[in-house]
Amino acid sequence: MIPFPKIALHTDVSSADVSKALTDPNKTFTFVYWEIVSVGGTARDILAYSKTKNWKSEHPTMEKWKAKEFSTPLSYFPILKMTASTGQEIVLAEAMVIDVYLAEEFGLLGDNKYEELTIKAFNSSVHFLMERFFRSLSSTTERKQNIDTFIDYFLPKFIYDHEFHLRNNGSNGHYVGNKLSLADIHLANAIHLFQTMPFGKRIDDVFCKSVPIRKVLETVLANPEIAAWRNSDEFKRLEKGSHEWYAPFTIPDSPTED
Repeated sequence: MIPFPKIALHTDVSSADVSKALTDPNKTFTFVYWEIVSVGGTARDILAYSKTKNWKSEHPTMEKWKAKEFSTPLSYFPILKMTASTGQEIVLAEAMVIDVYLAEEFGLLGDNKYEELTIKAFNSSVHFLMERFFRSLSSTTERKQNIDTFIDYFLPKFIYDHEFHLRNNGSNGHYVGNKLSLADIHLANAIHLFQTMPFGKRIDDVFCKSVPIRKVLETVLANPEIAAWRNSDEFKRLEKGSHEWYAPFTIPDSPTED
């Protein structure tokens, strides 16, 4: 195997100086991910929510990726590139790290340390559900059985657990307190990921039965900045890309979207 070009996370610049650059209020953001929504959706929603004008998307193509024209720290996307006003460049890798960083940057981790940790716990649970789902897709021969198990066992268990906490928070459309958080946005993006699958209706039907979870989704989509982003031509292009990307992952006897 020929390794992909690497971006070094250890550089000649001290970590203290890099951390200082991260505090620059005028830094720019470039989010690098395939031309789909998927696990890049949460970061893009947060950047839209932030109202910052200093962000843009960069989309590698599969042709350029195979030709090794893109560099990453860990051979996967997404990555987040930032440039401080001093010219200092910072790169973050891995979707969960990027999402948590942006959530901290733009006030989506609650009002105190306990709220922050609670939001991160819910966010981690949502992310693990997505990872479990992706593993269900990996085997072509066992895909139907894996998806059936995901829908019939893992998804109801997830919903049961999360409904408990959402109800304890008043079923107000938020995981913690009464304002938007990373966990809320990540749940909305997990649901969107499932909706872009050829058999997405089966999963969506299960989620639709949960009133507290539907309330979170409705609350996230009601945010003016996120609503405007999701109604943009760019988002619609990414959503179309997701449907095309996941179209081959069909399973027998499953309803598909028209």
